[in-house]
Amino acid sequence: MKKTICVFIILSVLSLTVFANPNMQADIGNINVPMATPVIDGVINAGEGWSEGVYAYKDLMATFGNCNEILQSFYLYYAYDNDGIYYAADITDNSFVLSTGEDDIDNVKNDFNIKDEVVYGYNGDIFTFTVDPMGAFLNEGYMSNTDYNAWYSVGIFEGNVCRMYRAHNRSGDITSDVKLKGAVTDAGWRFEAFIPWDFISTDAEDMSYGDISLTPAQLCASGASHRAMAIYMDRFVDPESGDIATFQRFATCGFTLSDGLLGYMSSGMCLKAYGITLTLGGTGDGADTTKTEDTTASSTESTTDTSSNKKDTKATTVKTTTKKATTGTATGGNAAQTFDLGIAIGIGVAIAAVIAFIFVKKKL
Repeated sequence: MKKTICVFIILSVLSLTVFANPNMQADIGNINVPMATPVIDGVINAGEGWSEGVYAYKDLMATFGNCNEILQSFYLYYAYDNDGIYYAADITDNSFVLSTGEDDIDNVKNDFNIKDEVVYGYNGDIFTFTVDPMGAFLNEGYMSNTDYNAWYSVGIFEGNVCRMYRAHNRSGDITSDVKLKGAVTDAGWRFEAFIPWDFISTDAEDMSYGDISLTPAQLCASGASHRAMAIYMDRFVDPESGDIATFQRFATCGFTLSDGLLGYMSSGMCLKAYGITLTLGGTGDGADTTKTEDTTASSTESTTDTSSNKKDTKATTVKTTTKKATTGTATGGNAAQTFDLGIAIGIGVAIAAVIAFIFVKKKL
């Protein structure tokens, strides 16, 4: 009987460990957000009042939808004023894919399972920002893996044209309603964005069916605390078919969630998983001055090398890669509902554990 229990425990543990992201060691946690009004020109300049750059990399993030390694990293910057919240990202991604149109790769079924809903907005690499204003949704008990806030997703197109798509509430392109600029860089791409508090307030009220009513004045009050998360949708050009496909999805989720669940065991998209807290009224140290700065955000980019003080000009092109997703998402697939290879292995090992339990018990 002891042998039976030992075998069952060992195999059960194995079935659980395949779910884990071995890289994730912690979460980003609190970021002090200074009150400032940065210039939205696609250049993350020091001295414009941005928060200190927070480095997000594989140890602070988890993958979802497949088991491919996180190959990207980015610096995050935030600021706010009475009108809205500012955020920026400088992304290192040597195989990024420019968007060419609306996302036709990773749509998800809506609640009635009638039609596809565009969630990530565009069909290239996507950076999604989502916020739980003042933690109101979590406080109201929105703890399900299917509970979301509005998503504000940024994609970059040919000619350094950035666009923003809002999903989960009044879904559609909102580029004309926000401020947004970006550019392709030698290391990947970057952008600066501004979203009015009115948007966040209205989206929160809509998505809570009127239960959450927060005014812009409340949202931008000094000391206000907002839960947030960044989601990166990493696409690649399949070297065999030439089609754009999904390599992975990863997010700045919390390491341990309020319900005790480990962040990487959640859906990775739900609002309970947010691993960033934005505390307004902090003192910003400005953008990281060691990072490359550009004087313009156009299709031809002039970059300044701070180490050699030399300038070079390069054309913006779509970068392709020979990487092959371990478990990719085919065109027309459903990334949000992709069956994780880890889950499949976990289920298989769990079944094996049950079979082993029965077999060993019979032997005993």
